[in-house]
Amino acid sequence: MNIWLIHIVGIIACAFAGVFVHIFLRLLFKHKSGKDSVWIGILERILIYTVITLSGEYSIVGWVLGAKAVARFARAQDQSQSGIYFIGTLLSLLLGLAIAISAKFIATTA
Repeated sequence: MNIWLIHIVGIIACAFAGVFVHIFLRLLFKHKSGKDSVWIGILERILIYTVITLSGEYSIVGWVLGAKAVARFARAQDQSQSGIYFIGTLLSLLLGLAIAISAKFIATTA
């Protein structure tokens, strides 16, 4: 299988994984994500995917979590809102990580 096709599909999957995160948060918490949150999620999953598949550095997950924790701490006024953001962040990171690991596996076995 073509390595470029694997990476293109991986990046598209990272972008559309946000739909799952959005539906999950809406169903469980009746939370509607803002446009900025959606774009931040897309970019963080693509960043995780790119760094893991190109360099194999899984430490990027810690960097993203740290950066988001600092950013969300400044905006957190309501405890329930910050909990929902944290759940969304963890789900988003988990999906990005799963997509990156799957793509690496497919690329090495293909």
